[in-house]
Order: sequence, then structure tokens, then C-alpha cells
Amino acid sequence: MAGVSRPSDPDDAPLPPPAVSADLLDQIHDGVVATDREGVVNAWNASAERIYGYRASEMIGQPVGRLYFPEDRDAAMQWVVAELRDHGVAEREWRSRRKDGSEIFVDLRISLRRDAGGQVIGTIGCTNDVTDRHRARAEEARQREELRVILDGMPAMVWYKDRHNNILRANAAAAAAAGLTPADMEGRSSWELFPDEAESYHRDDLEVIESGVPKLGIVEQIQTARGDKRWIRTDKIPDRNERGEIVGVIVFAVDIDDQKRAERALEQARDSLEQRVQQRTAGLAAANVLLRNEVAQRRQAEERLDLALRATELGMWDWDGRTGRVVGDTHWAEILGYVAREIERPSDFWVTITHPDDQAMVQQAWTAHVIEGTSPHYEVEHRLRAKSGEYRWLRTRGKVVERAPDGRALRVTGTYLDVTERRRIQEQAARHQAELAHILRLETVNCLAAELAHEINQPLGAIANYASGLAERLRNGVSDRAALVEAAAHIATQALRAGVVLQRLRVFMRKDASPRRSVDVNELVGSAVGLVEAEARRAAISLALDLAPDLPAARVDPVQVEQVIVNLLRNGLEVMTNAGARGALRVATRAAGRAVEVTVHDQGGGVPAAARERLFEPFFTTKSNGLGMGLSISRSIVEAHGGRLWVEPLAGDGATFAFTLPVD
Repeated sequence: MAGVSRPSDPDDAPLPPPAVSADLLDQIHDGVVATDREGVVNAWNASAERIYGYRASEMIGQPVGRLYFPEDRDAAMQWVVAELRDHGVAEREWRSRRKDGSEIFVDLRISLRRDAGGQVIGTIGCTNDVTDRHRARAEEARQREELRVILDGMPAMVWYKDRHNNILRANAAAAAAAGLTPADMEGRSSWELFPDEAESYHRDDLEVIESGVPKLGIVEQIQTARGDKRWIRTDKIPDRNERGEIVGVIVFAVDIDDQKRAERALEQARDSLEQRVQQRTAGLAAANVLLRNEVAQRRQAEERLDLALRATELGMWDWDGRTGRVVGDTHWAEILGYVAREIERPSDFWVTITHPDDQAMVQQAWTAHVIEGTSPHYEVEHRLRAKSGEYRWLRTRGKVVERAPDGRALRVTGTYLDVTERRRIQEQAARHQAELAHILRLETVNCLAAELAHEINQPLGAIANYASGLAERLRNGVSDRAALVEAAAHIATQALRAGVVLQRLRVFMRKDASPRRSVDVNELVGSAVGLVEAEARRAAISLALDLAPDLPAARVDPVQVEQVIVNLLRNGLEVMTNAGARGALRVATRAAGRAVEVTVHDQGGGVPAAARERLFEPFFTTKSNGLGMGLSISRSIVEAHGGRLWVEPLAGDGATFAFTLPVD
């Protein structure tokens, strides 16, 4: 360290340290930091400020450990103590921390400071910022490792050789040919590894080294570790150092032994081929006749395919990823009211004639298969605007048949089917189902009429009684305001009670289907229970609810799903009444994965095994006065919502009806 001397023998009596002024310390290029025995800084020069970013006023009186990262601090202090104890000086490149928290690397030299009597009074350290040098070494090591990985990944054999035919570096393939590892091969002479061929190798190497011109396509033999000789094709190029001086040669060698054998076999085959040319000429003439027949057969097959497609009402289309154009057959043109040449359009045209409500769905299906490849094929049912302006429903299906090396789709072919009529029939069937469901609701209301009338008569009778009492008090001149208000409040409460019953009945009897929306299934269960609780009371059957809290919402038609629950509740009440059971009809809800499950457990006579097979068939019933449509319509409603309805027999008497609905 500049300006600080250290005895050559640690046992020599040290001289007292000379007094060094702060001005002199600031002239030293190295960062100088002095500490007392406790590691507290008591000297800090300008170079230390530059290196670490701390001013002298910020560090003097502070522990020197601030210059280390917390995770390095203990190890650094232990190393300094050990080195000073054993050697009297500590020298090392170390990671340090600047004031702004950034990382730097310094060359660090720490010596002991002693007083005139030889007692240790602290330390003095000199540092140089070597961050750039450290990072350059790390980058050089990374590049060398990267080069090693690249070389070892190459199927070709690679050697780096100096002017004296010594191997400086070899990749895994080259080492394997010699039966060695790269580490064992490096530093050895070619004369040692390839004694028979080393001389000729060296002549070529020197020619490249002296001329500076690469020598390419050298065909020569190499003896492998197995003792056999194989042909290789070698390229040799000059190896230059950072100053551009040629210091050796880089050798790339590819095993062509199989190729050489193939060439020899080819020469033999060529000789025999000349003898067979005349024989093959006659064969080619015959093959030409067969080819013509095959072309004719292929044309007939294409015609049959066209007939088959028309018989099945299928058509074909083809998308060219290079041009972005879509070509369809004449059947497609006929469906949309165009002539064939009018539908050879870019992809953008098909987007513009796709119904706005279907564009996102079409794009999602196309992206999943054609762009991302996450779907095995492209399939979507959507609407296209015909030339007349009307929309036609098409089921389109396609598959990528050609991709570029980077995975980009180059060609997609597929079929399409006009399903407009089928969709119309489905919509008509849905309307008929809704009408049947409404008829079933009317039948349900008819069966509940007596109970519902009783439910309404109770609040109406209460209203009449309270109104009569209120009128009597007013006639008698009673001026108790609180009593009058209480009577009026009772009248309002009973009127609301009657209104709720009527409102629930009016919603349940709606003919039109309500739009699907996100609803709490527990609320639908509660509403359905409200419709049948009067019937349950009359039959002396309790309704036990086990509704899961925090149940996820389902996106449903609430009227139709409520109808399903009412049907299952009334069926349970009826079978328990017929069986003379007086227990509880239990209703439960729970989350089942990505679905909500509703179960109705009755304690009736159960469902016979033979009846379970046909229970959900239309017009099948076990009741003497039943229509046989309740469970059939209920299953249709649930399945239309993407769910499932089934029955499970209980261990004793009774049965469990359950259905699921997908969560929103």
C-alpha cells in the first residue's frame, strides 16, 4: 500500500506509524480506510469517497462493516481476522457495497496498525475498484462456457491446435473418437493420439498457419479408439489471437465413412444400372399406361367425392396461409347466393360477412387450432351473411394440413354444412318445450290451488279483522294513536304477505322464458319451497333445508330451474304421502367442482329398479293420474342448461333426485 510500510518479519519490532496528513491521503489514488481495534473508521481519503460514494464525514465514526452486504459481512470479518492473525496482512478481491446499495468489486489489502509500543491499535486498508475487470472475467468465463456448450453440442469433431501439433481444446465428439474426455485430450500431442496420421495432419496445419488461407474439404482417415479407421472430411481455418496473429489452426471434421461406403455402393449400382436401362425403358412405357389409367381413376374418384359431399350436403373449403385467400367449392357459393369466382376472397371478407355476435367465437376457435395449436381441429357453428342479406347457419370444421418450420400455418382445409334448417327446427323444438313446461307449471298450480287459496285467505282474513277493529275504535272515538298505528301496520303486513304469495305465483306461471342471468340457487330453492310449503303442512311433512353457504352463482333461466325444483319437491311430497311417511323431505345444495348440485331426499316407498330405467321417458308414470311429463321436461330443462338430472335409490326406503348446473 502506498505510503504504508510493513515489516518483512512479523516478529520484528514495528516502528511507530508516521503521521500522515489528510491532504497527503487525498493524493493517494487507492482508497485508504483506517479503523480502530473495534472496526470503527477513523480515516477516510478522497479516493475512498470516489470508490464507495460515502463522504468522510459519513463514514468516520461508523463501523467499516457498512461497506459489505449483510449476507457477506460475517464471512468478511472472519476472513480479515484470520488473515491478519496468521499472516499480518489480508489480501483478496472482495464484493463490496456502495452508498447507493450497488455492487462493486475491489482489490482489498488490509494491514495492522501498531502504536510506538508495538500494540495493535487498528487496521489500515487500501482498495482499488476492479468491478470492470471482475465483470470482464465473469463475462469471459461465461463466453468460454457458452462456447464449450456449443462445441459439445456439435455433431462434428472440433480441435484447436497450436503450431507444434498440440491439441489445446477439443469438443466431446472429437474426444469420443479418441476414446477420451475433452479434459484428458487437451494438452496432448497429435503424435501421441494419432501416430500414423499425425505427420500428414501437421503438414496441412502448417500450410494453413503459414499462408493464413483456410484449407477446406480435406478427405482423410482417422483411427478411432476402437482401432478401426474411418473416413472424415476436414476443414482447417487459421486460429487468431486478439491481436490478429495466427497462433494455430481450428479443425472441423465430419465422419463421412458411411458416405464413402455409399459412394462405393453407388458406383457398383451405376455399373449395373447401365445394364438395366433398356429393360427399364420397356417398364416405363408400361408404367406410363398405368399412370394414365390412375389419373382417370383419380378423376372418377374426385367426381364420386363431389357426389358424396352433395349427398351429405357437405362442401369443402381451402385457406392459403401464404396469400390469406379462401377458396370454396360451388356448393358453398350456391348456399350464400354467389357464383364460384365471387367467393375466392381474402380472409377479411369472411370476417365482414360473419354475424357480429359470432365473430369473437369464430376467432377464438381459429386461434386455438390454427395459431396456438391447442385444439385438435377448428370447429364452430356460426352465421354468414348471404348475398341477399339474410344469414345462414353453417357448421364449419377444418384442420391444418401444412405448417412452416416455425409452426406458422400455411394451409387449412375443411368442410362445411348448412344447418340453417336444423337450427330452425331446434328453435321450434325449444319453443314447444317451453310451452310444455308452461303447461306443466299450470298443472302444478292447479294441484296447489287449494293450498295457495288457504295461504292467501289467511292474510286476507287477518286484514279484514284488523280493519274491522280499527273502524270500531274510530267509531267509538278512541284516540289512542299508538293502538291505531299498530292496527294499520298489521293490515299493511298482512297485505304484503298476500302480495308475496300472488307475486310468487305470477312469476311461476309466466309463459315466456325469462333471460338467463347469474342467480343464487339457494334463493331459487327458497322460492320453490315457499310454493309447496302449504301442501307440506297439510300432509304433516316437514321441509328440511341444508343449503351450502357461499354457493357459487349459476347462469340460468330462474323460472325454469325453479319449476324443476318444484316438480322434484311435489314428487317427494306425493310419494311420502302415498307411503304414509311423516318424516322430513330434505333439500340440500352444495358446490361440486365447477357445478352446483341440488338434491331432494324423500322417505317414500323408493323407485322400483324396473321403473328407474324409464323414469325420465316422456309419458311414463307410476301415478294413476299423472301425465308422465314432469321428470322428462325437468331433465330437458337441466340438460339445456348444461347440467345433469338423475335418481339414486337410498339404502332404506326413499330415493334421492339430484341435478347439477354449471357455475357462472
